[in-house]
Amino acid sequence: MTKLTRQFSTEGAASLRRDLFRLCDELDKALATIDRRLSALESAEAPAVYTPSLCTVSATAVSFSSTESVVSFSSAALIDTDGYHDETGAPTRLTAPADGFYRVEASLAEDTNSVSYSFRLRLDNTTFLGTGGTTGAQNDSGANVWWEGWLDAGQYFELLSDSNVVSPTVELVLFSIKRLDR
Repeated sequence: MTKLTRQFSTEGAASLRRDLFRLCDELDKALATIDRRLSALESAEAPAVYTPSLCTVSATAVSFSSTESVVSFSSAALIDTDGYHDETGAPTRLTAPADGFYRVEASLAEDTNSVSYSFRLRLDNTTFLGTGGTTGAQNDSGANVWWEGWLDAGQYFELLSDSNVVSPTVELVLFSIKRLDR
């Protein structure tokens, strides 16, 4: 029994030593891989944070005319990330600051029954690209119109409106533009 135990111990110790060296080599390789990956992460740039490009202007207590006219948004924009709106120089316009794909939208909220409103989006003072409105029916309290497409830098939209009576007041008009391709 002693001879067998001694022989096993000698062979077992050699085998364990080989296994231990093999495991140490594998551990060194794994640690080297982890170290390389950590170094790569530390030197990598942080991912870019998405920053939307948009503008929303509003007007309250707006008196619409019975003839079509351009709505003016002469107060400061609710949000304007890239200079879309100039409340003193061009208060009726939302202008694309750069070439891109945009969504332009207008909404109105009112609570006057029997008054119908219509409004249209006009591009560069020439082209009409969307029409919306209300019917004047009971509980017809709002409307929305939108357009999506390519705009070149400097192109602008205006909102034109009218109603079926002289000088009705609309509670709120929102006009917005958002760049979709950035």
